[in-house]
Amino acid sequence: MWGVFHIPFRVSEWGKREQGRRRGVDNSGQNGRQYPCPVDVRSFRPEQLRAVIFTPRLQQLNVAQIARELLRRMDNLGGDPLIMPLPPDAPAEIPRIVLNDPAGRLSLQVAIGRSELVLSRPPGSSIDSMDFFGDAAGTMNILSDALSVRPSRLAATGTYFEFDPDPPRVLAEHFVKEKLTLQGRPLSGLLTFELHANHRDDLYEGLRVNDWIRLKSGTITELGKVAPVVVAERDINTLAEEVESSSFDSDVLGRFMTAAEERLKTGILDFFGDDE
Repeated sequence: MWGVFHIPFRVSEWGKREQGRRRGVDNSGQNGRQYPCPVDVRSFRPEQLRAVIFTPRLQQLNVAQIARELLRRMDNLGGDPLIMPLPPDAPAEIPRIVLNDPAGRLSLQVAIGRSELVLSRPPGSSIDSMDFFGDAAGTMNILSDALSVRPSRLAATGTYFEFDPDPPRVLAEHFVKEKLTLQGRPLSGLLTFELHANHRDDLYEGLRVNDWIRLKSGTITELGKVAPVVVAERDINTLAEEVESSSFDSDVLGRFMTAAEERLKTGILDFFGDDE
């Protein structure tokens, strides 16, 4: 069952300082230093979540047969199925099969080179996304069985947003030196701001991953009105250079999705959780 997704808030020493920060005071022991408050990490909400498998070893796709098998085993994705009649030389990344849930929030897109399960937030509402990646692991395992191929690369991504009247300013104040944002300096009068970084580490012992993060200013349309937002995007994926030697079974796929989900949930706190 789907539940409401929440960004967890750690009750810690940082949490105590955050209460002071909301009052404009630093309680970290530096005698009440004053500084602006960053965005409220507890208010970020998911805009879109994706679980992706890459299948470069798959050479062809019996579209009609695979679609029938998926519809038989995935009764939650029976709304408005789309079968794409593409020529044999069409790019492998173009979806051949698209299955949707009746509400139009969940979509499974099947291509030869990659397939993804996407959960998207309709404008003006929220998405029920708790356990999305756990459910996605089950869906992708069904898909792998239907395709008769194991994925050789995995990815889990999340896009989150928070309303703010001046996203470029709040991001610049948090991530760059104050003197660079003063009048007449290179980062004064910002119209947009984006920070993009990638690092590698072990998602768990024995599985090395890329961990991409993009923090940027943006806008979102809600009920016909355009509002400024801070956007946080995170993409956790296994290594492209290992795709030829990798083959992920159902157990590894499930473990990857579970571990990636935990990291995505705490990802915003990782970047906004401490100014020290």
